[in-house]
Amino acid sequence: MRVFVFLIVGMVLLAGCDGGPNDPPPDRPDPPETDNAAPTADLTLDTSEVEIGTEVALDGSGSSDPDGDDLTYSWRLAAAPSGSDASLADEAGITADFTPDATGDYVVGLEVSDGEENDTDDGSLEAVQAVVEITGDISSDRTLTSDETYRFPNTDPVDIKEGVTVTIEPDTDLRFAEEAGLDVFGTLRAEGTAEDSITVTATRGNRQPGWWRGVEFSAGTSVLDHVQIRYAGADRVPGDRAASIYQSGSSEADLQLTNSTIESGRGCGLAVVPNIESTLQTFSGNEFRELEKPPVCIPFAKVGIFDGSNSFPPQSAVEVFEAPIESGIEEKTRMRSLDEDIPYRVTEDVTVSSDTLVIPNAEDHYTG
Repeated sequence: MRVFVFLIVGMVLLAGCDGGPNDPPPDRPDPPETDNAAPTADLTLDTSEVEIGTEVALDGSGSSDPDGDDLTYSWRLAAAPSGSDASLADEAGITADFTPDATGDYVVGLEVSDGEENDTDDGSLEAVQAVVEITGDISSDRTLTSDETYRFPNTDPVDIKEGVTVTIEPDTDLRFAEEAGLDVFGTLRAEGTAEDSITVTATRGNRQPGWWRGVEFSAGTSVLDHVQIRYAGADRVPGDRAASIYQSGSSEADLQLTNSTIESGRGCGLAVVPNIESTLQTFSGNEFRELEKPPVCIPFAKVGIFDGSNSFPPQSAVEVFEAPIESGIEEKTRMRSLDEDIPYRVTEDVTVSSDTLVIPNAEDHYTG
């Protein structure tokens, strides 16, 4: 019996040697470190187009960090037009601002950091001259000047009325809203220069092919020289071709189109209805590019306008459709060569009733 008691006491004493309640806990491995996740920068501009001298607000409050870390902000003016002295206010704040002082495009950048990782975002806007909205038809002579930007906000085309002359000075900008357009029943004289062309385009932020209708010439004598027409070609009434420049009407509509660029359109670059009273008096030095349809859609009666000086997109074709070549337009009609590898594509039967039709090297320039 004594031996059994001694064994129990010994076991208790040995167990006590393993440590008491006040002894430090045994070493344990440190918890695994979690990877730091990068923040996300989010820059918001309060506008995409602004007049010179108007303050632009920049907001970075949409930036976030998945770990909930505090963020620091760093703003910069990444690009500005030539001659601009604009600068950012509060380059280290959640928000910032600046005031454009020259026309052109500005690019603003934002960088956010959580102390370990960073992220960037940027935004752009265009500063323009004072904006003048043209919302109704033009019924008296008018000159559009380069110290203002002209916006056409309505979906109905603006008419230049019969007997009215609108003159557009070099370096002037016209901006058209969705499905807006300009219909000419009087005279349009848009004469830019090689250095200061006239720009006719879509409103800022909506620059996609076919955004606005284009310019239609229904009567009168007009001149387009050194003009850039972009993003036009919205659908017209059924039966009319979509085009950036559309020569139509039942009365005489004469047009001189020279040294101009027609690009990024959804319809034809230039479309002419089969109306023998309308004429393309001069058609030279023009460039057509990035168009979804043929650069020129023209009745056979007008094929004599080409002089080899116009430039067309690679692998495109000038579309020629049915219209009698009436005797009396001219005694001889000549189809001249276009750019290399640019054919005429005749889409319908053609009736020839003029005195002579000359097609030089027809096998190289004609497809049926």
